[in-house]
Amino acid sequence: MNNNNSLLPVEKDINTDSYLIFGIKEQQYAVNIKNVVEVIPLSVIEVQKNAPMGVIGIFNYKGILIKAVDICPFIGIVTENFNIDTKLIVLNVNGNCFALCAQFILNIISIDNKNILPVPFYSDSAIINNVYKDDLNYVNLIDSDVINNLITVNSQNENKINYLELLPKDESSLKILQERNLNNQKQNEKYSFDLDISSYTRFVLFCVADYNYYIDLKYVREFTYLKRHAITKLPYTQDFVKGIINYKGEFLLVIDLNGFLNGDSSDDKNKKLIIIEGRNYNIAFCVDEIKSINNINKNDILTHNAEQSKYVSGEFIENNTLFSILNVEKILSDERIYINIE
Repeated sequence: MNNNNSLLPVEKDINTDSYLIFGIKEQQYAVNIKNVVEVIPLSVIEVQKNAPMGVIGIFNYKGILIKAVDICPFIGIVTENFNIDTKLIVLNVNGNCFALCAQFILNIISIDNKNILPVPFYSDSAIINNVYKDDLNYVNLIDSDVINNLITVNSQNENKINYLELLPKDESSLKILQERNLNNQKQNEKYSFDLDISSYTRFVLFCVADYNYYIDLKYVREFTYLKRHAITKLPYTQDFVKGIINYKGEFLLVIDLNGFLNGDSSDDKNKKLIIIEGRNYNIAFCVDEIKSINNINKNDILTHNAEQSKYVSGEFIENNTLFSILNVEKILSDERIYINIE
């Protein structure tokens, strides 16, 4: 391999869309990534009486009150108790913001529209009218526009669920939720949230070893698990170059980011892969954990001293914690990741 290829983000195929996959009760659902603002942990939700079906209540999101939505009533399954691990997927649909509750976040995938199948019975009020089948499971595609319409226009179907009984009530959980809510209030002083989100950039937060990093979502194609793929080792490469994998018919070079950045590679098969997309070929970053998708105001990104690390393009401080934003282009153009036959 050589490093003369252009590794800037590619323009997406017009026939392909990226989706965020999340889970409820072992079932997989997906929302179009273009509508996803960010993924945040459960915070304090004020339950509303006489709310439309599926609306749990409202919570403070960066200075605006938005609805927290439970999709279970719309798909005919029983809503289970929420807990501090519950995720809120914040969506922006035609200028209206609301959040879907999810038990866990699974993946980001690119789906070719020709592989999307209609469900047998179409309905204008159904939030699922299409499905996608991957190698292992069926993924139900959520129509965010339908949900937006149901929770803003249709108020005839009132909630029959007592969400107060389903939200966390134990002392330790309430303390955590209050801390998250307090942090959100602090952000309110800092953020002026613009619904067109033009002043914000979405980042993927992940960790390697004891370090937390962000990368711009525009570089991310998909997530997957390392253990699902056979790795072929390459000769004349650095220790952090784990090898290549065949991913959906494409060969990807797998880079252990901890080894690349900190000099400490490992063979842990439980790691995850962030597939980075370039114009001429693809590469995968091997990381310990993918934590969330966050929306960050560009004005809050601090300039980084390039002398400290040329692989960091900026820094972001939240809750007195410093997060480094990786310079993907610098990493992908580094000569150390290519085969050296000298």
